[in-house]
Amino acid sequence: TPSELRSLSMRALAVNTDVPLARWATPTPGAGPSAAYGSFMTSEQLSLDHGAFGISLAEARSMDPQQSLVLSVGYGALIKGSGSSYSINSRSTFTNSNVGVFVGVEPSGLEKKEASVFSASGGALSVTAGRLSFSLGLVGPCYSIDAACASSLAALHACVTTL
Repeated sequence: TPSELRSLSMRALAVNTDVPLARWATPTPGAGPSAAYGSFMTSEQLSLDHGAFGISLAEARSMDPQQSLVLSVGYGALIKGSGSSYSINSRSTFTNSNVGVFVGVEPSGLEKKEASVFSASGGALSVTAGRLSFSLGLVGPCYSIDAACASSLAALHACVTTL
């Protein structure tokens, strides 16, 4: 829940769990998983109301889950920050707003099995921040930054520097 997430963030707690054995295919017989623990989201947490963002079902299916997450979380942050209680259908509220989007992102390693006309943009890191900006009609700076483990810190630095 949002309150649990806020509590975890404020206390700097980790919520790692053991990796389910069925999660990763073993590359060689007898070899164990390449990681012992991780943080996982359910499919419900990754679901996206694609129509509310003007995205077709075919395009939504080709998107990396990180892009869906940026849309949902980014929009939620804007709504909370604006102090309003608009629904996701009123995304036009932010059209032509001078709001910047700075996203630290790195390859998720998830590949779509079926190729489509949306495959290139659905998996491109460079599209991640732009997807939120375009969907909401934002006109501020827009950066997707891949700096490996420092991606979020680099994105935060770029944001603060821009301010």
